[in-house]
Amino acid sequence: MLFVECAFLLFVSITYLPVLNVFGSNADNFFSFSAKDPDGNVINFNKYEKTVVLVTNVASYCGYTSSHYRDYRKLKEKYGNWLHILAFPCNQFGQQEPEDSKTIRAKLTQDYHINFEIFDKIEVLGPNTPDFWKYLTENFEGAKWNFHKYLVDSHGQVVGGWGPDVGMDLIESKIDEAVAEARLRDEL
Repeated sequence: MLFVECAFLLFVSITYLPVLNVFGSNADNFFSFSAKDPDGNVINFNKYEKTVVLVTNVASYCGYTSSHYRDYRKLKEKYGNWLHILAFPCNQFGQQEPEDSKTIRAKLTQDYHINFEIFDKIEVLGPNTPDFWKYLTENFEGAKWNFHKYLVDSHGQVVGGWGPDVGMDLIESKIDEAVAEARLRDEL
């Protein structure tokens, strides 16, 4: 009888665990996910297909805030519609993003004149981490502080991940490569 029970459990594990996706993401690429904006609207990431995306967790009261927002603004100005910067407020590191998402968006628009997209507040660690963030961290280190960044190419594949202390010059060279590839792909 024990053999039959073990065989049944093995069958169920092999058959249903891939469907349940217990160990990781089943997604083909980043563009198959979605997230909410500060107003609660669902934004499907497939709208960014064929472009390059920089995804980051942000905080308004962090020592990295001013420099990163300045750099993000410059990147967006340089690459225009070839680069989308998706900023996700997070309060998990030092409690440095305590406000609600609408207040955060208003503050960033007024104080930093942002030209990139702000989304609803998320958690990047623990059981409430959204699936798209888990996907970002499958092959790159997870966030250990505010302003962790992931680069997604025009195919929706994560091609880089960096902490807040990595210089923007290194990241920008990777963005250059990804945007050049996206432009070439668009011409074909």
